[in-house]
Amino acid sequence: MAAPINIKINGVAIPVNQQVMDSAMIINLLYEVITDEQKKEYEETLELNTAYTLPGVGSFRISAFRQKGSPAVVVRYIPGTIPPFDSLNLPPYPQGNHHREAGSDLDGWSDRIRQIHLTVSDAGLQE
Repeated sequence: MAAPINIKINGVAIPVNQQVMDSAMIINLLYEVITDEQKKEYEETLELNTAYTLPGVGSFRISAFRQKGSPAVVVRYIPGTIPPFDSLNLPPYPQGNHHREAGSDLDGWSDRIRQIHLTVSDAGLQE
């Protein structure tokens, strides 16, 4: 099944252009950025999860799989620079060498970190 490339911004998939990508084009693009070992893994299991880094740009998380009998690839952009801690709008982090225990003050903080991670990842798509 052929379809155009889509980009998802704030949960809404939008076609990048009208060029339709058939199965051969998808596989060729995937094989441009993975190793021979990864190609073998994909061919044997019909799925692959890996990363590709472009120096000065960032990293891309790549998930390749079969969907409705056809190859599909999802690529997520991960910015090359880590945002400053203060820019994440996190609650104050307890200073010192604390161990995380159930019921500790760190429980709420770590839950907030998980929520922020999703926000930071989604923000990368908008760049």
